[in-house]
Amino acid sequence: MTDTLPHWIIKKTPRQPTGAQRQAIEVCIEGFDIMHKIGKVYEVIPFAGWDHIKASRNCAPARWKAISEHYDFTGKRVLDLGGNYGYMAFRALAAGAKSAVVIDREPTEIAAGPLFAEAYGYNNIRFIPGQAPGILDSLKEEFDCAFVLSMLGYLHYQGGNTALNAAVEWLFKHVVEVVFVEPQLAGDSVGPPHWKDITAVTEYFHGFGFEDRRTVGGWFPAGLGARRDMLRLSKWPNPLQFQDLRSKGISQNAKVYGGDGKRIIKWDRDGRPRKEFGMLRRLSGPWFPRAIEVEDKYAVMTDLGNREPITDMGKVRASADAIVAELDTVGIKHGDIGELNVIINGNTMHLVDFGTALNTGDKAYQPRAGDNKGNMRKLLKFLETKGNG
Repeated sequence: MTDTLPHWIIKKTPRQPTGAQRQAIEVCIEGFDIMHKIGKVYEVIPFAGWDHIKASRNCAPARWKAISEHYDFTGKRVLDLGGNYGYMAFRALAAGAKSAVVIDREPTEIAAGPLFAEAYGYNNIRFIPGQAPGILDSLKEEFDCAFVLSMLGYLHYQGGNTALNAAVEWLFKHVVEVVFVEPQLAGDSVGPPHWKDITAVTEYFHGFGFEDRRTVGGWFPAGLGARRDMLRLSKWPNPLQFQDLRSKGISQNAKVYGGDGKRIIKWDRDGRPRKEFGMLRRLSGPWFPRAIEVEDKYAVMTDLGNREPITDMGKVRASADAIVAELDTVGIKHGDIGELNVIINGNTMHLVDFGTALNTGDKAYQPRAGDNKGNMRKLLKFLETKGNG
């Protein structure tokens, strides 16, 4: 696969399908109810070589772009509610998600999902045919994030407020981090009448305990003139309430712990978290914070825990060497490796605060005093004499 492929195509898959597998998928697609009606599928297929299968709309790539720019799917458990044959779920897996579950009420279309999964080598995705909210009761597991894109209106259309409320209550209980919602408003044919605008939708979700995380972005569905907005809603504290941190006696770059004790909201009025987020997304080792999502003035990252005394300096050195090796491999100069920017627990060093880090591959990069290895050597020498209490 090459970068010359269309933007909606997954460029690297675990394997490629055999001729027999492609034929089986072709037969399945020919049996789609929508194919019998209009000769097209709903959404484009996210794999190469299927250009002859025409789509009646092309919303999914724009949805993916809007979401993926603000959320790191690495290691996440994903739920795609109303996901058809799994476009968004496959994109999430290709972006590093741990697993995915797709639910859809259209039996002919969701049947193609397992065929795509087997043909392209995805063994960490499940497809469940059925109608929400009833089908959700069979799922006892938790998910890190959920796609709920243009389907809640259908729930209301078929089951009224009872079905809609039951689905949203389930989402709040079973989705740990964030729910991406593309609502159908009252002006749509199936939009709930009380969802008059995006503000009304946000207030509705507030009633179930969700915090609004701003609008991810808009997209323009093919053949439709109206713009639709997509919301992020989660159970984390809303970073917007921390925008005036200085008035509360909290300095810039303040770290505010989320309600679950596992997330840090890092805020800066000058927008440095966006740069830091970009740096962290290039790093995969357990010695660095995991960047989860970002906006202009705040970023949400994993909490690496509290500092603990050093009891095995050999293990600390090993993790320090791994940190330097990964930084040098990806071309990042941290620039501020020191006692205040490391957290050592379990005799493992973690490096934080990439706000002043530089990309060594940038044309504007100018070497400055001290490289990663030299600065780390100085820090280790200091820790050997002082410890890390």
